[in-house]
Amino acid sequence: MNSGKICQEGTPIDIYQSPANIFVHEFLGESNRVVCHVTGRMVQADDGFALGDAAAPDGPAQAFIRPHHVVALPNPRGIWAVSRIAATGAHARISVTRDATTLDASMTADALLDSGLVTGLKVDVFFTGGTIFTADGTGPIKLGALKPAVIQLRV
Repeated sequence: MNSGKICQEGTPIDIYQSPANIFVHEFLGESNRVVCHVTGRMVQADDGFALGDAAAPDGPAQAFIRPHHVVALPNPRGIWAVSRIAATGAHARISVTRDATTLDASMTADALLDSGLVTGLKVDVFFTGGTIFTADGTGPIKLGALKPAVIQLRV
């Protein structure tokens, strides 16, 4: 509900995976909000990095990417850097930074240990999913993942 009005009905998982609008999306969990632009299905952050592809009309949009959809892979030539790591029990939260953009990623503590990620490490970042809402409110539109090699070529 928003201001006493029902925004969306459905099962919790259906609403989480396909929120009706930005309010519902943010109400159900945190996300990285990225201002972006769609051109020929390719979604590019205004800060210059590729996000993925989406069947969205060309023009300005916002991408909402949940932390579990952000993947950081070590790469000594990466343009992102691990800026913060917080591990609590079985869960880990990682922040990655590029210029003025910081995104949050999440993984299990075991995955963090296996990944070799440490603060200051250079990484490539890619996204395994997300949701797009266009400037005129059209959405949700699913953000399709790009393969890591495609990210390296586009960045």
